[in-house]
Amino acid sequence: MLKYRSQKEQMMNFVKKHENYFCSVDRETYQAFAELLHSKRLLKKVIPESKGEETVNMCKALEELYEDGVEDGIKTGENYFATLTEKLLKDSRIDDLGRATSGLKFRNALYKEYHINREMDLK
Repeated sequence: MLKYRSQKEQMMNFVKKHENYFCSVDRETYQAFAELLHSKRLLKKVIPESKGEETVNMCKALEELYEDGVEDGIKTGENYFATLTEKLLKDSRIDDLGRATSGLKFRNALYKEYHINREMDLK
């Protein structure tokens, strides 16, 4: 499982393949996985929910973590595009805004031109 820690799809496939094991792991094993995968979010989300239980459904926890990542990615993408839109409108580049909505290559060029990247703190 560790070899897939930076490959989400392969990790999910591995977990599904071994579903019988991962759907009911003891809390200590779950905590060890979360630490080895460097996932504080995994620990925070599931451990409080499973208080008093001896086992944790790691399948469910990983699916929720994956869904959270997808949601975060969507929000981030929306924020990038909103920032780009704001800058293009400010510069009266309406035609470029229209092109940016359907052209990934052009949109990426605009992100580069306006220095909009993942390291930015977008609101």
